[in-house]
Amino acid sequence: MSSSRMSTPTTDRISDLPDEILCHILSFLPTKFAATTSVLSKRWKPVWLSVQTLDFDDKTFKDMVSLL
Repeated sequence: MSSSRMSTPTTDRISDLPDEILCHILSFLPTKFAATTSVLSKRWKPVWLSVQTLDFDDKTFKDMVSLL
């Protein structure tokens, strides 16, 4: 009996989604992580810029002045 391997798909299903859906998914991530998705591919580079919500971790800033 020969063992057959399942072929791995070469396409990325998530990248095939429309920008609106990708932005909606990215809106659940902190802004820092949403921005890092731009390194995934050229397709993802501009997508995070269209995210409607910004979620900053205010613990990384000393005070409100440094945040602004």
